Amino acid sequence: MTAAVRKGAGAEERRQARGAATSEGILRAALRLMAESGYNGVSLRRICLEAGVNLALMNYHFGSKAQLLQAIFERWASGINAERMRLLRELDERHPQGEPPLEDLLHAFIAPTLAASKTDREDVVHFLRLSGRLATDPTPEVRSVIASVYDEAAVKFARTLRQACAHLSTEEYLMRLIFLYGAMVYTRSETGRVDSLARKLGEEPPRTSVHEAGKYLVPFLAAALRAPPAAG
Repeated sequence: MTAAVRKGAGAEERRQARGAATSEGILRAALRLMAESGYNGVSLRRICLEAGVNLALMNYHFGSKAQLLQAIFERWASGINAERMRLLRELDERHPQGEPPLEDLLHAFIAPTLAASKTDREDVVHFLRLSGRLATDPTPEVRSVIASVYDEAAVKFARTLRQACAHLSTEEYLMRLIFLYGAMVYTRSETGRVDSLARKLGEEPPRTSVHEAGKYLVPFLAAALRAPPAAG
């Protein structure tokens, strides 16, 4: 390799490294701001200011705010998704001829998202806060991003869970699925609301951390799903 070729290769590596650093800075700035203010509460210009880049550079790396959100979820939700799919596939292997125990199925879906809270990494804390905010955000591009990232595991889980809830009509099964998501998301959100209520009742707030909450949440949900259909 000639000196000129080596020099050119070195320059290209430095250019790629600068581009990667810029992209990473934009991604983390967007994550911080969206965790604080939600998807609709942050403009691209504000993200650019936080990241120290201009709008043209932002558009070069991500194209739009929706694509930026997609990149955030693909980065920080990938671990949760991979663990969910691993646990669900393990259940398939252990129960090839029939439905797995309901508690095991619920654990496979819920445990990875609760376990993610067992960290003090700032980026993960920001992502969990952001995903909690967006769980109820009806904005079409938000719903599209969440579906594209989570649907593989969610559809597999919901299809298997339906078999365990054969005693329920489709309508009631889907309503109970809504309640399941609500309980999971609220547990992960750590709003402090129940802590406040406990103090007003003269009680100590619960000491169970989010990542340990599955030991209560799974049997609670299993009992709710096994309950007979509502009358009327």
